[in-house]
Amino acid sequence: PKMQGGGGSISVWGCMVGGARGPLVIYSGKFDGPAYVKIIEEALPSFIENPFESSNKNWMFLHDNAPLHRSLNIP
Repeated sequence: PKMQGGGGSISVWGCMVGGARGPLVIYSGKFDGPAYVKIIEEALPSFIENPFESSNKNWMFLHDNAPLHRSLNIP
């Protein structure tokens, strides 16, 4: 979600699965497709590796289909 007011804005990204919560990332720059990919690349791997100690490594990444997530500017 994005809150605006007073000429500035921040974006917040987070993830969860079952009872595990991933990192909460607060981003104050321009939040576009490449910024979204950068957050995913930096925040998601450590979350995936740590809480899933079982032998079942099958998981799926699913976003909420927001326009930013479908950006054509994503490398």
